[in-house]
Amino acid sequence: MSFFIQSCLPFRLSGGTCSMSRSLMLLIVLLSRSTSFLPDRYGKLKVNLNPAFIGETMLFTCVITDDSLPVNSSAIWIRRPNSNTSLGSVVNQTLTSTTIEVKVTSISDAGVYYCTLTTPGGDFGLGYVRIDVDYPLAAVTNLNCTTRSQQVQCSYSLPRDYRHPEHITGLVSYSNPPEESIDTGTDRRFSLPPGYDLFSLYYFQIQLLYSGRNVTSMSEYFPVNPMDVVIPKAVKDVVVKNTKKRSLQLSWQPPDDAATYTYRVTWTVVGDNDKQIHNMETNFTQTSLSYLRPSTNYTINVKCRERHRQEGYWSYGYFITVKTLDAVPGRAPRVSPAVARTDGGSVVVYWQPLSPKEANGEMQGYRVQCGDEDARHVGPGGFSETLDTPTDRRGLWCDVYAVNNIGMSPSSSLYIPSRMSELTPRDFWVVGGEGDTNITFLWDAVGRERHNCAAYWCQAAGQSDMCQTPVQWETVTCDQQSLTLDTGHVIADQRLMVGFSEELSAPGGLIWSIIKWQYCIYAQHKVPPALDGFRLSPNQPPLGVHTEWRPPDCRQNPAHITNYILYYCLVPAAAGNCSGPSGSRVVDGDAVSYLISDLEPGARYKVNIRAVSQVLHGPWSTPVIGRVKDEPRSLEIVLPVSACLILLVAIFCGLFLKRVRQCWKRREEFSYPSIRGMDNSGGQGKTELDRKRCQRAEGLSTPSICCESVNEATEVQLPDLFDGKQEGCTYTWSFDSAPNSSYNVVANEGNTDQCVWG
Repeated sequence: MSFFIQSCLPFRLSGGTCSMSRSLMLLIVLLSRSTSFLPDRYGKLKVNLNPAFIGETMLFTCVITDDSLPVNSSAIWIRRPNSNTSLGSVVNQTLTSTTIEVKVTSISDAGVYYCTLTTPGGDFGLGYVRIDVDYPLAAVTNLNCTTRSQQVQCSYSLPRDYRHPEHITGLVSYSNPPEESIDTGTDRRFSLPPGYDLFSLYYFQIQLLYSGRNVTSMSEYFPVNPMDVVIPKAVKDVVVKNTKKRSLQLSWQPPDDAATYTYRVTWTVVGDNDKQIHNMETNFTQTSLSYLRPSTNYTINVKCRERHRQEGYWSYGYFITVKTLDAVPGRAPRVSPAVARTDGGSVVVYWQPLSPKEANGEMQGYRVQCGDEDARHVGPGGFSETLDTPTDRRGLWCDVYAVNNIGMSPSSSLYIPSRMSELTPRDFWVVGGEGDTNITFLWDAVGRERHNCAAYWCQAAGQSDMCQTPVQWETVTCDQQSLTLDTGHVIADQRLMVGFSEELSAPGGLIWSIIKWQYCIYAQHKVPPALDGFRLSPNQPPLGVHTEWRPPDCRQNPAHITNYILYYCLVPAAAGNCSGPSGSRVVDGDAVSYLISDLEPGARYKVNIRAVSQVLHGPWSTPVIGRVKDEPRSLEIVLPVSACLILLVAIFCGLFLKRVRQCWKRREEFSYPSIRGMDNSGGQGKTELDRKRCQRAEGLSTPSICCESVNEATEVQLPDLFDGKQEGCTYTWSFDSAPNSSYNVVANEGNTDQCVWG
């Protein structure tokens, strides 16, 4: 039979039930031990070194661990041996334990506390703890410091007498940036480390510790001046002159001509978040500042102190603000290694806008020059330009410049490959956790040369696939297979566009592929959903079943589909369940349709599909049932082909006969040409000289040409084939109503002669 006692203060539990009082200031650990029913009831007393402080509340728990005791046994706490008067207030009591609460009100509460077991057979002493009580620690109220041998030495005293001062130490903090602290130990003395400026003003605070435990608040600030403070007057008449883009000159007057001074010049950029402070010291009243940034506002401060006081205070500063001159932009825009292509065939060039520190003046925008085309201008906030320049058959070099009010920066060049030489980058996908700003690009590096790959991202504009923030990118070797980037945007709150391109071998060397953009950012370990729209294709080929489906929207379910599994089985005509041969096919994750071939003709097959993300399988889709078409017979193919051939032959023969008839008709028309006008029916005949003159036409070999008069003719435009025109005449041609239909050429310049051929 054994028992043990647990005791604790509110700041630390020791296996029992403890509570905390808001007025408590210090943690106390009480000794506990086990004992048995021996003649020596309580054993040897042990002194606890950690006292309780006046005002604290102590909790004591006595636990019975022997199950053989009667159920009406109980344990109580008493203050003196051989007493059955319970001590304190009971805050928790069960059949096997009792916890009491004792408020420490005076030093007399120190001593031994006993736990006694009360049983039907009598009372037995179980164990004890000894409690020491001390006064609460108060804040330090005094600090004495002296300066000896260029070193500051300080000491302080406790606010009152304590029963155990050997356990009280102090922690001193002082406000000389950066803030530091010193452990004083039990002698309550400390000194500043060597090397500190003795002419500076220090503020000390002290906090008392009991055995390393924080039990008091910080003391008030104690200001300490190790040496006498001598602050000189400020310099006079600071003048800035010869200001340039990256340098300027300063001059000033000393505060007193009777003394010699050392001067400190400090300058910093106005509004710079980095807060970089630059300083220099000189013994002269002028200096030059170099390596400044163009078009930048600087705050300059000039201070001084007497030269013989090498560790003295500096004077109050003389502050001025000056701006350096503007210059051309500090660098060329950083251009993306690849371009994107729109659906209409245009290309999009991306670059990184210059920061305000790099503008060196008032930014006017950016200039994009491609080949011999006219330059394009983009506003100061632009980061891309769409080019309509055709690149179907030839590549194109483009240069991008930054432009400000002074001029243009150096250019960054980019080669845009022709459409004929464009190469397709490998597949990639991007994963990212919700609520996280990091995304990870993943791609397959198997079977590729060791070239560079680039990962792109930007914040998309609403629901469109357009970037509304500058495109960011990182370039790594493709064999790395993954790249993790911090986008600065929470994935769940912002819609990001991600892209990928790679450097590939081409006949002319290495070229970058077109950027492949997408808006899908997938979640890791996400189970794919069931596919919607799984159905049979409208046009089914023979001896197979062709299916198609709609891939899941990554914005609705961010599971990355690596592949699909198609399962099919033979279904009897009268049943809907599988009862015959079955099989499965693994389909690439980019596919949206698949043909299951080499199936049994005329049979009915049930097919369903499921999506797979790495090793996670999604649910099966609703199955579809399709009948396999029979293999087409040879006669069904020969007859349509024969009919087409016969039709083509008939058309050819018809055209040939028509051509023969036209040629035969022309032969009949020109076999016996008649010259109208040789008789007197149509008019007067012409002389032989006039007929020869009319035959000068060089474009016609037949029929022969003659001249005559025609009284009536219907005029139409002269055809191009008649080239034998006489000079000085404008000709038209007509045919009359004579049976031989002779053609007449009429002169319109007042000449009644007419050329006739027939």
